[in-house]
Amino acid sequence: MACFVSLDGGIGIGHPVLVIEQSQSDDTPPTIARDLQCRQCGYNLRGLGDEHDCPECGAAVWRSLLSDNLEYCYPGWLRLLVVGLGFVVAGLVIEIVVAVLYFLMDEFFHDYVLVTDILGFITSLPLLVGVWLFTSPEPGRDLSRGRVRVTARYLAVASYLMMIPESLMGAQFSWTRYGMGCARIVMFLIAVVLMMHYLRGFAGRVGRSRLGWQVAVLKWAFVVQLACIVMFHGLVVYVYGFYHFEWMVIVDLLRFVFGLTYVGLVVWLLFLAMVFRVAMKRSLGHARWEWTNKIAFSQAYRER
Repeated sequence: MACFVSLDGGIGIGHPVLVIEQSQSDDTPPTIARDLQCRQCGYNLRGLGDEHDCPECGAAVWRSLLSDNLEYCYPGWLRLLVVGLGFVVAGLVIEIVVAVLYFLMDEFFHDYVLVTDILGFITSLPLLVGVWLFTSPEPGRDLSRGRVRVTARYLAVASYLMMIPESLMGAQFSWTRYGMGCARIVMFLIAVVLMMHYLRGFAGRVGRSRLGWQVAVLKWAFVVQLACIVMFHGLVVYVYGFYHFEWMVIVDLLRFVFGLTYVGLVVWLLFLAMVFRVAMKRSLGHARWEWTNKIAFSQAYRER
């Protein structure tokens, strides 16, 4: 990590591409020696000092220097994160209820495919909206570094859209439908793992670095869950493909264990999402107070 000269003259940790250099004259204030994008409009602030304002939008340069802390980020983007996490929390609550409902329907009903297809398509929408908003690009960030964020976003969209052709498959395409369902589940779990990796980066930015290890453990727990799900579906294909129905007891037991484990992991994820949302909402209140009048920003942006 590169260092920058902080406002009080000390040394702090900043953006990896940022270096503040002191000119040869002691009377001249230090300036930004490398490319640094304004967190409001994306203008390159290279050559400016922390006492200057952005020539494009008027945002104070020192806010872009400190904006790795969410309290100094652009409030409009931070608001998207808070709203997105709100949808994620709602979606996870629905996911838990639906998972329990699926288990009960599997135990007591047999012809419920259409019902579960409709429920899945409707109840998964809040979670998709939450992931889309939460993975919004941060103003002034290098977008080429957001591969994890972008991949998680579009994997979530793809897994959601795969519900449409899957639900249109009839009984004559049972194995095709089953394969699409397995692929959709795998894509969804990979998106969850990537979201855990993305969320871990916010632990320090909200001032709660202790949350980082919890997110890391949960991420690897979902990786193990993903591997177990893949092996479980492989076992199902083996049992039905080679007519080894004596293994059905094991299949039913594993279905129950993996379902229970999945619900437990989602509950843990729900708790972490709520904690992060509360912390980000607090940071949003500070960011609103610290940033200059938003109307002046928008006017300067339109006039450029």
